[in-house]
Amino acid sequence: MSRRVATITLNPAYDLVGFCPEIERGEVNLVRTTGLHAAGKGINVAKVLKDLGIDVTVGGFLVKITRMVSSSCSASWALPTVFRLFRAVPASTSS
Repeated sequence: MSRRVATITLNPAYDLVGFCPEIERGEVNLVRTTGLHAAGKGINVAKVLKDLGIDVTVGGFLVKITRMVSSSCSASWALPTVFRLFRAVPASTSS
């Protein structure tokens, strides 16, 4: 019997990751390269489960600003995704 898991990420985000080849105390340490990676609890759990050989699908809710999370998951980690896109609604200004 194969194990299948679905993870839900209610608030997906991006992690900005920088690579610094060496760090010296008391000195200015420069980041050489940076990367933007899809993240969030459900996405992070799905990455680990996939590495453990478990069939996993990532899902959640997106707004315009995080729309690229879905394609990032698919491209970077070959994770199947099921995200639903919602439009952001402006906050009410009535009292």
